[in-house]
Amino acid sequence: MPLKQCKNYFLFLKKETAPLYFLPFGGMQVAYEGAKYQNGYFTYAIKEALLYNKANEGQEGMLLLNQLIKYTTKKVIEISGGRQTPNLRISHPDINWRIK
Repeated sequence: MPLKQCKNYFLFLKKETAPLYFLPFGGMQVAYEGAKYQNGYFTYAIKEALLYNKANEGQEGMLLLNQLIKYTTKKVIEISGGRQTPNLRISHPDINWRIK
């Protein structure tokens, strides 16, 4: 599919079926791993958010997409010393699905 068609497809999808890409790094960066974390930094941060309720700001048992993205991004930047920044691509920025 040509680039122009891809862009049009991405922009005009319904909110309920819109693609979301949350990547471990952006631009000219690489993804880092650490023995201390037993994972890549991105995976570690997502696991912390999902398994240990680190991202839900006191809402036990409930996690929204925006909370997961915010926590994961902040945590990855923190543990990488700013060398790695997760990258988000979303066609409808008002999407905030419940994750759990």
